[in-house]
Amino acid sequence: MKLNKKLMAVLSVVMAGIFIAGCGTKKPATTETTGSGTSTAATTNSQADVIANAYSILVVDGNDNPVSDVTVKFCTDTMCRLGKTGEDGVAVFDTDAPGKYSVHIMDAPEGFTVDEDEEFFTEEKYGLLKIKLDGTITAEAAEAAKTYDFPNTGFSIMPNDEMENRKGTLEIYDMGFYGNNPGYYFGLLGYTSHTRDEINAILQEYDNLDTEDAEAVAAYTEKVNAFNSSINGPVFYIVGIDEAKNGSLDEILNDPDINPGYITSQLKFGSAGGYTYYILGIDYDKVVEIRKPTVFPEEYVAEYKKLLDTDLQTYANLITLTGPKKQLSFDNGSVLDINLTDMDGNPVTIKDLCAGHKVTMINCWGTWCGYCVAELPDLEELNKEFEAQDCQIVGICENGWKEGKKELAQKQLKEAGVTFTNVLGYEGFSEELGISGYPTSFFVDSEGRVLTSHPVSDASIEKYKEALKEALGNLEK
Repeated sequence: MKLNKKLMAVLSVVMAGIFIAGCGTKKPATTETTGSGTSTAATTNSQADVIANAYSILVVDGNDNPVSDVTVKFCTDTMCRLGKTGEDGVAVFDTDAPGKYSVHIMDAPEGFTVDEDEEFFTEEKYGLLKIKLDGTITAEAAEAAKTYDFPNTGFSIMPNDEMENRKGTLEIYDMGFYGNNPGYYFGLLGYTSHTRDEINAILQEYDNLDTEDAEAVAAYTEKVNAFNSSINGPVFYIVGIDEAKNGSLDEILNDPDINPGYITSQLKFGSAGGYTYYILGIDYDKVVEIRKPTVFPEEYVAEYKKLLDTDLQTYANLITLTGPKKQLSFDNGSVLDINLTDMDGNPVTIKDLCAGHKVTMINCWGTWCGYCVAELPDLEELNKEFEAQDCQIVGICENGWKEGKKELAQKQLKEAGVTFTNVLGYEGFSEELGISGYPTSFFVDSEGRVLTSHPVSDASIEKYKEALKEALGNLEK
């Protein structure tokens, strides 16, 4: 087996109860749009046990300490999504979309510098990519990051002493809005039987590996496979259910992608944001039966069992419910009512932009999103079709408020031949609208009332046309 020395080391670990493996390549980007790259990975037996495809981005400081609250951009062939690292320094993205993936650090906490031209690429559908930032996390910031936050699913966990002092690593997987059913939100806490130092050590070992030495590569691969085969799994799931939106706990329990058979207990423990929350317990023997680990380090098995044997009410007492980040939707009567700025610096509202049109497609994009920029000429043509139906497209450049980005946006719009109206977003725009990926488009009436059950989170002309039909159908309801 021969590896490319340019590849960053990636190993198969359990991230939030999901086996993941892969490799990534790294190269500088020459523009703010994404490009293409190649990568290679050794397959491991754990890949057969993948529950759902996921790629995890581990962000560390100069001393290999995990850095929380880092905004990460993850792009597929059709859209770019944004996520933030949690207490463990990890942001997790599902990878069901086709094609190559690219990763870029957008923003980091104060005290860190980010190279805006640096981008990472991978073709793998599951893996762990480690990115090191220039700077060192402070003791105060490390202490503040101890809370396990699940903002999308709508809760946070303040770990007790047992969770804080355990061997191994706890991992966050904040799925949030799940599938196409707004009736439930989903997240889980996972356990991996390795410390962060051990994970970093095996990554570091790859950096020193002579990839031309076949014996050394074989030995390293064997070591990684053994590392991957150790006992790992979910600790518990948290699910928010809204039966009025067709949410059902039975649907969760019978979904093999979520529960292959090791959820064996449940506890209803509170409500927030219109959702009833359940904590779902895991059976150790079932995890072993389904995941088939081959390495059982005694101290880690004991730690994992201790976590699984903890009473669900004990965990529930550590949880603060906030309610999920809900998507703007016709189903819940959402109104898009935000204040923006036009290209000349004048204030403008959604009502101002939508006045006089039956339906307006609000296309949220960014100068950094290659797929957003690539579809601009197609949107110009689509806008002509919309105008024939007394509808229109309006663009919002989410990062246009940043220094130099308005000028870049204007340049990109001009090069694409765009004549439809575009305005500028503001700091916190993505968070306020609950946007986790770009481009995202909302369909609203002349008052800003949302007219579709879901925004279109993709660069897809056909999906835009379908959404317009839905919006027109809901216009008089």
